[in-house]
Amino acid sequence: MPRPLCGYGPGANRDGCPLHALVDAHKLAQDDGAQMLLAVGGPAVLRMFEITGADRVLLHFPGVAGALTHLATARAPGPPG
Repeated sequence: MPRPLCGYGPGANRDGCPLHALVDAHKLAQDDGAQMLLAVGGPAVLRMFEITGADRVLLHFPGVAGALTHLATARAPGPPG
C-alpha cells in the first residue's frame, strides 16, 4: 500500500489552509487505498492539530524519523504463516 509522507513544521502557515489541504490529501489517499503519514515538527503544530481535531484524523508522528520508523515497522515481513 503506498504511503505518502508529508512534513508540517513550525514554519508552516497557521491560517488553516495547509491543514485543510492535508485533510483533503488524507481523504484522497484513503479513496485510493493508501495511507498518508504526517511528520509533525514541533509542539505548536501538534497543539494546532489537537485544537482543530486533525490529530484524530491524520496519522501523525513526531518528526520524519518517527514516520520512517513506522513505515519500516509496517513493511517488515511477518512470521511465515
